[in-house]
Amino acid sequence: MSLPAMRIAFVSDIHGNLPALEAVVRELEERGPFDAIIGGGDYAFNGLYPGECVQRVRALGWQCVRGNIDEWL
Repeated sequence: MSLPAMRIAFVSDIHGNLPALEAVVRELEERGPFDAIIGGGDYAFNGLYPGECVQRVRALGWQCVRGNIDEWL
C-alpha cells in the first residue's frame, strides 16, 4: 500500500522584497492547494520592505525556520 503524495512548498530568501513575496504568494494560490508551506527564513534583511515581509509571512501562518542571515542578525 502506498502513501498518498504530499504537496509541500518551500519559500525562502525574500530579503525584504515585498513585490517578489506577493508574486510567490499568487503563484502558490494558482498552483495550490498545498499540504504545507514552509518558510525557509531570510525574509527581512537587505530590501526595501523588511518589516512588511515579516508581517505578511506571519499573517499567512507559514511555519518558518531561521535563515542564515536571521541567525547572523
